[in-house]
Amino acid sequence: MYDQNDYIVYQDGIARVIEVENNQVIIEDYISQEIKNINHHHIIRKICSLETIKDILERIEFIRTVYAPQKKVLEELYQEAMMKYDELEWVKVIKSVYVREKMKKAYSFERAYRIQAEHFLNSEISILLQIPEEEVNQYIINSIHENG
Repeated sequence: MYDQNDYIVYQDGIARVIEVENNQVIIEDYISQEIKNINHHHIIRKICSLETIKDILERIEFIRTVYAPQKKVLEELYQEAMMKYDELEWVKVIKSVYVREKMKKAYSFERAYRIQAEHFLNSEISILLQIPEEEVNQYIINSIHENG
């Protein structure tokens, strides 16, 4: 289960467990610092390890982007990726939207998926590295340059 001070991924983002009692978990949202009482079924998983993040960042240039021939299918693929609550899937979404924005082919809905994926990923990296979230993008850029 989860212990006090564990960081977890839940439906709205990343949070710190304050207290666990029966099926209820009191959490503090990482970004808003709002205290919430949630059912333990709403917790997806603990955050990943630093090694997992470093592995993903080392392979970032080889991670495939999401592609679909139709707008509706593309949005469904983004939704499916986000619902997995997985770092690799978040990177796929971010990378896909970034590439499509650079090519000026992004649909209006794609930006929201990129922002949500960045929020989840950057929060997790910020906790793992114990750095402010504002410094995460620079960390990612440096990591890509070191491995590229």
